[in-house]
Amino acid sequence: FTTKPSRPVGDAAVPPARRCMFAVVMPASTGARPCHLFVDREKPVEAILHAAASHGGFAVDKGKLVGSPERLNLFTFPEGEVVR
Repeated sequence: FTTKPSRPVGDAAVPPARRCMFAVVMPASTGARPCHLFVDREKPVEAILHAAASHGGFAVDKGKLVGSPERLNLFTFPEGEVVR
C-alpha cells in the first residue's frame, strides 16, 4: 500500500463524520500500488470510482480503467467487503 490506514488520501475538507474509508486495489496490469482512500459518504458511487482512479493516475469509462481490460476493485476498510 502507498498509504497507511491511519493516513488515507482524500479531500481534507470532508468532515471526519462523513468520511467513508476504502482500500483501493488497482488491477495488476496497471502497475499501480494499492492505497487507502476516504471519500464523502454523501457523494454518489461514481465519485468514489473517479477519486480512486484519479489517485492511481487513471481515468474511468463505463466502470473500467481506461487502457486496462480490468475493473477497479474497491474494498471497505477495515471490514474488507468488496464494493465493486
